[in-house]
Formats: sequence, C-alpha cells, structure tokens
Amino acid sequence: MDFDPNPLERHTFWTLVLGGFVTSLTIYASNQAMIQRYLSMASVKRAQITLYLQLPGALVFTSLLVFTGMVLYAKYHDNDPVKECLVSKRDQLIPWLVMDILGQYHGFPGLMVACIFSASLSTVSSGVNALALVFLTDLLKPLYTRITNKSLDEKKLTIISKILAVVFGLITIGLAFLAQMFGKLILQVTLSIFGMVGGPLLGLIICAMFVPIVNHWGALVGVVTSICITSWIAIGSIVYTSGLSPPNPCEVAQNSTQLNNTTYSTINASTVSTSHLYTTSVVDNSYDPLATIYRLSYMWYSTLAVLVTVVVGILVSCITGGTKKKPVDHRLLSPFYLALSNMARVVNIAEIKERVKNVDEYDLDKKYKKKTDIYDEIMAKTNIEMEIVPNGNTEHL
Repeated sequence: MDFDPNPLERHTFWTLVLGGFVTSLTIYASNQAMIQRYLSMASVKRAQITLYLQLPGALVFTSLLVFTGMVLYAKYHDNDPVKECLVSKRDQLIPWLVMDILGQYHGFPGLMVACIFSASLSTVSSGVNALALVFLTDLLKPLYTRITNKSLDEKKLTIISKILAVVFGLITIGLAFLAQMFGKLILQVTLSIFGMVGGPLLGLIICAMFVPIVNHWGALVGVVTSICITSWIAIGSIVYTSGLSPPNPCEVAQNSTQLNNTTYSTINASTVSTSHLYTTSVVDNSYDPLATIYRLSYMWYSTLAVLVTVVVGILVSCITGGTKKKPVDHRLLSPFYLALSNMARVVNIAEIKERVKNVDEYDLDKKYKKKTDIYDEIMAKTNIEMEIVPNGNTEHL
C-alpha cells in the first residue's frame, strides 16, 4: 500500500481516501439527480434514513468491486490479455474474465449483460430526468414568461419535459458511442467530469452553508474560476499526455508487420517503438512545468475545485463588500457553523420586549406557525440571531 502524500501520484492511500471522499461528496451533496431523490422524500428525516440504509449496500458493492480487481490480478498477472492482444483496452478485462471463466455455462454471459444494462439504464434515467427538469425550470420557463408575460400550464410542461427527456436521452446515447474514442479508462473520464462540474457546485454549497461573508459576486466568480481551472487541467491532461503514453503494443505490432514484415520482426518493432517513446516522455516531463500540473491525479480534481471556489469566493466577496448591506438569514446557515461561531445567542422573551418597539402587537405565545413572521420582524429591528418557539423560550437555529 502506497502512503505517499504526493498528489501527482495517480493512486495512493491518501488519493483514494481523501480525494475519493470529496469526489463521492460531490455526488451525494451537489448532484442534481441525488438532490431530486432527496426532495422526493416526505421529510428530511426520511431522506437521512434512506441514506443510512443505503450505506451498507454501498460498502458491499465497493467490496465486491475490490474483490473483482483482485481476481483479475490473480488470474492475469502472468498473462496480461492486453499485452497478448486478446483485448484492446483494459476496460474490456471484466467481460473477458466472464467469458473466460463462465463462458462455457449457458446463461451466465447473458445474465451479466442484463445486469449491466439494468444498472446503466437506472443511472441514465435519473440523469436524463434531472437534465430535463433543470433545463425546463431554469431556462425555458423563465424565458417563456419573459417573452410572453404568461406562464406555462401543467399540460404543456408535461409534454415539454417528455420531449426534453427524449432529446437528452439521444444525446447521452451519442456520447456513449464517443466514449470508445477516449484514450483513458472510462471510469477515470467519468470521475474527472464529476470533479470538473460537481466540485464547483459543492464549493458553492459549502460557501452558502458555512461562509456567510460570501455574496453573489464571490459565488459567481468562484464557481466560474473553479470550472475553468479544473477543466483546463483535466482536458490538458488528456491532450498533453496522449502523445507521451506508450502506444498499444498490438497496434504497433500490426503496423510494423504491415509496413515491413521482412526487415524487422513483430516483437522487435514493438519493443523498439515502445521503449523509444516512453523514454522520451520521461525526459520531457522532468523539465516541462505543464507536465507537473497535468500529472495531478484525477481523484484530486473535486478537492481542487472546492478549494478554488471557496478561496476565490471569499476573496472576491471581501473586495466587493461582503454581505454587510444585506445580512444573511442565519436559518439558512448550518447549525454546526452556528454552534462553532456562537452566533445563535439565547435571548428570553422579556429581553425581546425591552429591545423591540411595538412588539406587543404580536402575541408571542401564538401557534408555532406564527414564529417565522415574528422572527423576521425581530431580525429586521434588533439583528438578534435566534428562533422563537411557542413556549416563550428560545432555541438555537
């Protein structure tokens, strides 16, 4: 096990644990599809219980993936199917393993294909639904209202959402065909995209919950800067390193055989070409500063995006005046932050009556549903960070 803290190493203990944690957090805390699932629950408590119930299944699933990798290594560490030209990419090793071990048993390969399609369709359906909903709610509805000064009725919204789902589904299928053109592993590309997009969103949510000084300018500049930096590193890593990686030995062997099958043998041509390119890339990387940046592990993209969003957001907010002109409603902040900052002061009803003029017009012992209006009035006049409860006491937000 590698405990090297160097973030340039592709896979280490810290990369997988810390970087993987933040990457997973972008999925569970800022992914639109996951948030829609949370909102579909009857209450926050039920959403939390659902997450707790999901945790054992996720641990079992991850453990099975680890065991599958161990089986792959034990089976093919001496005879790599990629080097022997049995498969062209390492993404094909799992299907090859299934056919190699279970291919003789009728039904097992088909069962695996059915499981893959079932899992992929489940994920794609929620993603397509999220895309259609966001596009309709945040773009089409406001644009239609601004142009026509009318609102779309429910029937039209339903039809448009179904059409958008079909369109985004076709786009998703088209991107699936383009996936075979990626030089890197599909999982790495997927996690890189999560880092480029999910990281800035997670940073934005962290600013909203824990950094009340961040205003709209800081949030906007922080998110845009984070997306630009992480996209530059991720795309640059793919483009810059594509010509430095050793070529596929099968492709080299086929090309060398076609070009000159009399002067050089297939094995010699493959060996010479591979060693030459790989040696050149090592020398270039040691002196090129861009190579150091592009070598950042894809598992750290989310962490980098979150840090850039928060830091840039705070700096820009301080430059533009923060939130002094419009104080933040502390009900929107995290209770954990309020407890640490000691901003939720406990104030009794008698003190409120002394400090707020005309507060007698309110009956502070009314039903609990009135507490929001009372709180807003008190916040506007005294800037007391508290919440009133029906029994006349106060509690932290």
